[in-house]
Amino acid sequence: MSRWPAFAASLLVVFTTLVIAGCDLDADTFSSVTPDTFYRTEDEFLAAVVPVYNQLGSLANGQYWWNSVVSTDEGIVPTRGPDWDDNGAWRRLHTHTWTATDPAANNAWNDAYTGIARANVVLENLENSTTQLQSAAQFKAELRTLRAFFYYTLLDMYGNVPIVTTAVTDPLNPPKNSTRKEVFDFIEKELLESIPDLPTQSELGDANSGRVTEGAARAILANMYLNAEVFAGEPRYQDAITQADEILNSGEYALASDYFQNFAIDNHTSPEIIFAVQFVASGGPEFGYHSKILHYNQFPQGCCNGLATLGSSYDTFDDADKRKEMFLIGQAYNLFTGEPAKDRQGNPLIFTKEVPLTGATEANGIRVLKWPVDPNDPSGGFQNDYAFFRLAEIYFIKAEALYRMGQPEAALPLINEVRERAFDPPQPVTMADVQAAGGMDQFLLDERMREFHSEAKRRQDLIRFGRFTSGTWEHKEVSDSYRDLFPIPQSQIDASKGALTQNPGY
Repeated sequence: MSRWPAFAASLLVVFTTLVIAGCDLDADTFSSVTPDTFYRTEDEFLAAVVPVYNQLGSLANGQYWWNSVVSTDEGIVPTRGPDWDDNGAWRRLHTHTWTATDPAANNAWNDAYTGIARANVVLENLENSTTQLQSAAQFKAELRTLRAFFYYTLLDMYGNVPIVTTAVTDPLNPPKNSTRKEVFDFIEKELLESIPDLPTQSELGDANSGRVTEGAARAILANMYLNAEVFAGEPRYQDAITQADEILNSGEYALASDYFQNFAIDNHTSPEIIFAVQFVASGGPEFGYHSKILHYNQFPQGCCNGLATLGSSYDTFDDADKRKEMFLIGQAYNLFTGEPAKDRQGNPLIFTKEVPLTGATEANGIRVLKWPVDPNDPSGGFQNDYAFFRLAEIYFIKAEALYRMGQPEAALPLINEVRERAFDPPQPVTMADVQAAGGMDQFLLDERMREFHSEAKRRQDLIRFGRFTSGTWEHKEVSDSYRDLFPIPQSQIDASKGALTQNPGY
């Protein structure tokens, strides 16, 4: 199967990040990509879109992912001697004591608006282009969908953010916050209007694997509708089911028979992945997940021995659950040589369930190796793709929506269909099992964590179930409910000269 970004990444287009305060973009920067000199051929269209796609990597490798994991019971970045202190930023993220000046606030904002800025530049030039290409409508739909997805992350993290759709903003009239409902409505409109011009997965073909499809747009919508009561103040569960059914009945996707096929080095071959950012081994963006978690001595170029999971998260998995194989606990090994690994003092490296927030050793904390390393690539940056949406989540979205509409019995067969591959022999759950697990709310939360652990879903799930701030876990007490949203970065408020206002509570 071909991977189009591997080719497209070699095509160079220069883009400048939009500054929300309204700094003018230097026209000379775009002198080589004006409508008169660019957007004339399919390759030029492709080259213009690639930097927007590449920015998706900042969501998989960057602050949006960290915020979605470390602020929950799935992840912790303990201070290990002099390592990972960072002026307490990781402790504040895990204990819900972050501030408007923390990286947790600013970095996720910048990553998303960089993607939006790139999309806006190309869309504006595309609108002004006189070139008549049959694919122009598809490119526009792709860009609008990508931009909508970047806004989706802002809707999730911050809620009340500016909606910017132009390449250049007026420095005398910088953009102001829109309400969370207005941002929701904008994203919904962008996606619904784009769907007719987006190809299906089969229409796109293997040569263009990785580009936005109709299924990707519908998956974003289904997720938004599931969260609509949080995002927009009104339930939209039937709409979530409608979008989920469009995907489930399309015949375009299928559950992978092996759960770990979705994370393998060649996971772009998985029939389950609906929307992903593609990474390549060299000459383009690489997946940096492994350096977040692995010990220095577990692979060549080893770095950085940071992220671990909590024992309470690990304990939700049945020993017969194949998905539990993602965890590294006990004696650690060099993942390239297979030899038992040692810490930097030469002692056996034995990962433990216990993980203090400060004063942790190199070995404290269970590690989550969900995306395996490539034994043929010692660089430390690998080509596993990162899926934002898989078909399994569409099953879960429909199941939860049915449950919330008073049909729990209709939800269970959907969950069991996904669970089937995790057990041999299968272990389907019954309503009696659900009640024994603490009721449907608790069961769904636990089962979603088992299926989507470390896929940046947990924070959103805990918020939707009312557990994010009220819940407690290792090192985290009950926090104020306003922390369901992150603060608008103080640096952005200062740069906006008063145009932006802070989220309540901060």
